[in-house]
Amino acid sequence: DRTRLLFAIVTIFSVSLLACGSRSPLLGTSIAMLSVLTSLLARRPYQVIFITILGAIGLSFFFQTDFFAEHVLRESSLRQASNRTFFWDLGRGYIEKRPDFGHGFGTDVLIHDYYGIALVDLGLRGAGVMSSYYGLAVQIGQPFAYCFFGAIWGFVSHSFIKYWRDYEIASLVGTITSGLVLCFFENVIYSAGNNFCFLFWIIFMLAVRRILYRKMGLSAI
Repeated sequence: DRTRLLFAIVTIFSVSLLACGSRSPLLGTSIAMLSVLTSLLARRPYQVIFITILGAIGLSFFFQTDFFAEHVLRESSLRQASNRTFFWDLGRGYIEKRPDFGHGFGTDVLIHDYYGIALVDLGLRGAGVMSSYYGLAVQIGQPFAYCFFGAIWGFVSHSFIKYWRDYEIASLVGTITSGLVLCFFENVIYSAGNNFCFLFWIIFMLAVRRILYRKMGLSAI
């Protein structure tokens, strides 16, 4: 039936994600799954705390396995976040040069050339400053970047606190949160040519629609 099919899909997806060993998607997905399980299983506020503690205990056992240490944690690259810290240092330097209004939208992939920074000479591979938060501040300045992400995080927090018992809203909001976590490590949320960007904003609009329909007493189609 449909339940078994969904369970099989989630299992295959989770195993594939673990096998790839990518830390940021694993972290984001864990947060999304916690949101979904909380809405699905909890009926009282204290049950939310219980499920969170239970999930933390389960993760603590997984963190002690050799598989986690060798394929996920990878201590040799953890301190520098797989060389992302170098990009973040560059991003902070660019932001300090134009903190108020930035360098212009869409300039994050050109910013290194503009300041004469050769990534090859630094032994770096990547695009932009490897963070949507730093990247947007580089483009439009710190004040607008704070307002933009502050509004999204505010929407996520308010929606989950108020509608955590609504499974559909909790699932959508959990997925948005997963994307916002991934934004710490990738410059993906505003890239028009990036598949992740398209999916993120589709899910965001679905969450807004679901909440609006609920307030209006309508059923989402």
